[in-house]
Amino acid sequence: MKKLRKILPIIMMFGSLQVIKAKEFKYKIPVKIEDDWEVTSIYESNVKIDSLISLINQIENKKYNKIHSILIVKDGHLIFEKYYSGNDYKYWSPSSPTFNAGLVDYGIDSIHNIHSATKAFTSILIGIAIDEGFIKSVDEPIFEFFPEYSDLSDSLKSKITVEHLLSCTSGLEWNELDEPQGPSNDLVKLLAKILNPEISDEEYKIILPTDDLLEFILSKPCVGEPGKKWYYSSGDLVLLGEIIKKATGSRMDEFAKKYLFEKLNTDKCKWELIDTNIVNAWGMLKIRPRDLAKLGYLFLNNGQWQDKKIVSQDWLKKSSEKYIDIPFLTEDWGKISYGYQWFQRNTKVNNESVDYFFRPGVGGQCVAVFPKYNAVFVTTGGFWPSDGPVNEIIDRYIIPAIIIK
Repeated sequence: MKKLRKILPIIMMFGSLQVIKAKEFKYKIPVKIEDDWEVTSIYESNVKIDSLISLINQIENKKYNKIHSILIVKDGHLIFEKYYSGNDYKYWSPSSPTFNAGLVDYGIDSIHNIHSATKAFTSILIGIAIDEGFIKSVDEPIFEFFPEYSDLSDSLKSKITVEHLLSCTSGLEWNELDEPQGPSNDLVKLLAKILNPEISDEEYKIILPTDDLLEFILSKPCVGEPGKKWYYSSGDLVLLGEIIKKATGSRMDEFAKKYLFEKLNTDKCKWELIDTNIVNAWGMLKIRPRDLAKLGYLFLNNGQWQDKKIVSQDWLKKSSEKYIDIPFLTEDWGKISYGYQWFQRNTKVNNESVDYFFRPGVGGQCVAVFPKYNAVFVTTGGFWPSDGPVNEIIDRYIIPAIIIK
């Protein structure tokens, strides 16, 4: 009887776990919206639903409690879509040392801050500008677009091309990853007025000697031969956004609306300005996860959305393949390389080697493209300031779901 009393709580605990398991996620076909995704039941798709149900159970049992959305596209159809409530993002500042803003009940029409996944949009906009003849090629030297800053050029800087900015190999000195929130971080300097709107002109000049953000970036010394070494630089992206403006005569957000978003039937997005007339080309774009998935799908559909041709297949191939191997970033990333703002990764799942490319953003934002399996995976989250468990989720649940043998 004493033994029974001891094990009864354990029996009851396992009983409650069974109750939790019994509340498993009930799959629903994604909602069909006019001029949006074609949808199909997951049971009619070539995927393993058990892996996805396990993932949803883990999310709802609080293992991945900061996931805001999960979407899967397979063979051109949206087959899986789930949203959760979570905190919106706000900039860190010394007076407000947290990244969480108000609670949002995320859904199909909610726009989400995708952080550095924005870089994938900047990359494709450069490709469109080349396709449309506004930019000759990726081999154009960047100072061709900035003649007013020619006095800042030198023998090394004159070699920097559009391709070097796309691949983060410009060679321009830039401190971003080494000290994420420190005063010597160049991105923190670039955003000084956004992070601290009440900063005085005197304090601002100590942080940033010039209020001309392009001058700040282009005045940086070249610390290596362009094209030879990778270093993560949001400064390179700001220059790309301004190259689009210089080449096309339209600010990057206006160019994106006409040549990309209208063709994707996307009218729910919001760009950030980091200065009076400079679009934040490195991050902070707010967009629906469904529309982020459309960007990934262009790589599987010859640059076309529905009946509209958006970007050339040649550009998509070139931008998504390896340009340079890059240093080991975090333990779960493994061996990776970099293209035109896209990471390439190889992983092994169920003894099968899987190659794919992806564009992450801090906090758990990601669009991943699996050409071999004709699939796109999108997730958003609120894991700031970490990258979140995106690679773990891809390896444990997404790839096993889309690999069918």
